[in-house]
Amino acid sequence: MKVAVVCGGTGGHMFPGLATAEELAKTGSDVRVVLSGRDVENVSGWDGGVIRIKFDGVPRWRGPVRAAKSVHSIGAAVRSALHAFRDFQPDAVLAMGSYASIGPAIAAWLMKVPLVIHESNAVPGYANRFMSLFSSAVCVAFDEAAAYLPKRARSRVRNTGMPIRGSIGAMPHIADDGSFTVVVMGGSQGAAAVNSAAVDAFCRPEFMNDAGFRLIHIAGGKNEEQVRTAYRARGASYEVLGFTDKMPEIYASADLVVSRAGAASCFELCKCGLPSILVPLPRVSGDHQSANAGCMRAWGVSEVIAQDVLSGEVLSKAVLDLKAAPEKLAAMGKSGIGHFKDGAASLLAGTVASFAARGTR
Repeated sequence: MKVAVVCGGTGGHMFPGLATAEELAKTGSDVRVVLSGRDVENVSGWDGGVIRIKFDGVPRWRGPVRAAKSVHSIGAAVRSALHAFRDFQPDAVLAMGSYASIGPAIAAWLMKVPLVIHESNAVPGYANRFMSLFSSAVCVAFDEAAAYLPKRARSRVRNTGMPIRGSIGAMPHIADDGSFTVVVMGGSQGAAAVNSAAVDAFCRPEFMNDAGFRLIHIAGGKNEEQVRTAYRARGASYEVLGFTDKMPEIYASADLVVSRAGAASCFELCKCGLPSILVPLPRVSGDHQSANAGCMRAWGVSEVIAQDVLSGEVLSKAVLDLKAAPEKLAAMGKSGIGHFKDGAASLLAGTVASFAARGTR
């Protein structure tokens, strides 16, 4: 069985795509990961084949010139995908969303190859809304996503959960030694607001004078030194990282996480049973991070602070209130575990395999 997994674009598409590709490979499938050629596309740890189909995206601004460029860009991506797929001859194509999926998805449709798409957010992106019209199945992580799809696609929706890297959540929580550890994840996009509020919040006396308080601040590569310098200037010596491959260990040591509300982060927190304070990144497609955070709050997993009211004072109060309520923290963590779908990568891989076995769309 041959499967192409299209997961280029961003880390939010790469991680679940690679997790599913690995699951398909375990069952003996010949899997190719399809990327768009961006620098952020890291396939370290993936031993299978890679197909690169360059696509610069679709400008959202109107106008005949940009429209013509969009058509040309999509056409080039479709031609490149057709060439690659004719060589590879996939039995099914799995598209994880993002603009990078559009060319390969259209190529799959033209070749009458079954197309399965996966939507990780509570509000589907433009690419998945479009691709859902000619897909064989639409797999979602949030049930709420179905309402935003075209009506004729909703009958093909199934919740397979969010594929998460196997190492996340595998380590048990580090035994309580009386300390309280907060992990801040500024994120790769729009990190400045979270980083600034965190510095202001955790340089206050109620934290700096607490011998049991510990902070791990993952600021993003471009912001690491700036955030470290800001803490030092105010006399704090917290642990500041740019990026890290030690997330399983960091999650295992955390009592509370402050994070953006990307789908991967949300479900990693659920899997690890970690209570959180989410600050949705505004002005993203469909405001999907606010929708993700809304679901997490409704589940009782997270508190939510909108960026337009975020400040050191607001964040400090939210953390202190939760720190003083251990029973609430425990309930939030338990609710997260209850809303995580185990074996999501296997469920998604099984869905893809079932359509691949049919041989045609």
